[in-house]
Order: sequence, then C-alpha cells, then structure tokens
Amino acid sequence: SYSGLIRGGSSEAPDYDAVSDALEAATPSDHPIQRLPAGPAFGLLVHVLLENLDFPSTDDHAIRQQVIRLSWRHGLPELRGEAAQEAMVSMIRRLMDTRLEPAGLCLGELARSHRLDEMEFHFSVERFSRTGLDQVLRRHAPWRQVARGLDFSRFRGLMHGYIDLVFEHGGRYWLADYKTNRLDGYVSGVLEEAMAAHHYPLQGLIYALALHRHLAQRLKDYDPARHFGGIFYLFTRGMRPGSEEGIWFRPVPAELLRDLDDYFRGRDAA
Repeated sequence: SYSGLIRGGSSEAPDYDAVSDALEAATPSDHPIQRLPAGPAFGLLVHVLLENLDFPSTDDHAIRQQVIRLSWRHGLPELRGEAAQEAMVSMIRRLMDTRLEPAGLCLGELARSHRLDEMEFHFSVERFSRTGLDQVLRRHAPWRQVARGLDFSRFRGLMHGYIDLVFEHGGRYWLADYKTNRLDGYVSGVLEEAMAAHHYPLQGLIYALALHRHLAQRLKDYDPARHFGGIFYLFTRGMRPGSEEGIWFRPVPAELLRDLDDYFRGRDAA
C-alpha cells in the first residue's frame, strides 16, 4: 500500500490520517472545530461517519446520532458532550455546503448513486522506484517534486489501497480524500506545505492511476481527457462555504495518467 511504502512496512487497512504531522497545531485554537480531538481514531470516526451519511438528505439530528453511536465504537467519549456534538455538526455541514468549484457542486448535492465510498483497488506494479518515478514526473511540471525526499527501494508486486470517495458529476469522475489534520490555518500555502510533508500528492497520483485503470475497464468509450476530473484533498476542519480554504485540488492530465500507466506496467525506459 501507499502507507506501507512511505513508512517502510506494509498495511492492508485504509489510512485515516495515521501519519503524525509535525505541521499540526501544537495547541488548538479556540474555534470549536479546532478543539475536536486529533489523531487516527478521530480520523477513522469521521471517515466512517461520512460513509454512512446520505449527503442530500442528511440533517443535524442524523449527524448527532451517528456521532454518538460512533463515539462508543471508536473510544472517543469526549464527542458525546453538547459542545463537541455542535462542533461536529458544524464541521460536517461546512464540508457538505462548500462548493467544489472544479467539479461544479457541493458534496451535499451528491446523490449516493453517483458516489463510491472507500473504493478498494489492487493493481500490478512491474517496477516502482523513486528514481524511475522521478524520470516520469519530470515531464509534468506541477508534479515534478512529489517523489523528492523519499527513500524507498525498488518495488514490484501489487499496489493495494482505498480511495475515500469517488464520484461522478458532469460526465467526469473525481476522487477525494478526507483529512482531519489540525493545522495552523488552511490557506493554500499552508495546505501545500502539509501536503508535501506527508507526500500526499504522490498518494493522490497512485489513487488517480487506480481510478484511471478502473474507468478504463468500466467505460467502453473511456477517454481520460474527457472523463477524468481530478484530485481533491478536503481538510475538513478548514472548509467553509464561500471560501477555498481547506481545499487542495489538482487536475491530472491524460498524458500523465498514460505515462504513469506505462511506467507501472514496465513499458517505458524510465
């Protein structure tokens, strides 16, 4: 998996903000959403909560009930307090009501029939090394740096993982990853720094390749230039309607998807 690759081990489970973040706020601000718990248990709870909700029909009562139920399952009793429940409702509402401009919708408008939660994928890898990947990415300016600073050995085998959310809108397919990281702000520069620190753009590219291969198998007329939308990383604590804060988005050109596909299949000379 991506997480196992980065950490030098192996993992078959979804990654719910399990990597500690040196950039996370050491002391949360006074904002109620920022004072919600941090860490992988909270990340898991939020992911499961969102998976369970039917976005268009969700009301505040449904969110509260889910939070209470999941707080018992995930060992987070602090979420059963009134203030924490209000903060959870506010965070989820903001996430649902913030427009994702590149996709042209809010998640709150997304019907369950147009989304796939926790899409599991497996795909074969003929070869994968940092230097080889660098050679592929140097041809694609916005992505040139995503493997820099990593030190993983040459890999061949099966890549396995889970994509938090895949959805279709406007004839395009988009992927989204939820992040509950508590940061000192959620403006573009802070998000870029946090994304780079965790190597999340590389994770996003692996997810994009998995979705690309999935769509190629499912759509008879699949054309990545026409059907592939892009990658969202949604930092749930920082999103709010009318603002782009908390949203990291990057399109993935068809040429990059094809180059990655060829590289992982061992087709080019990288």
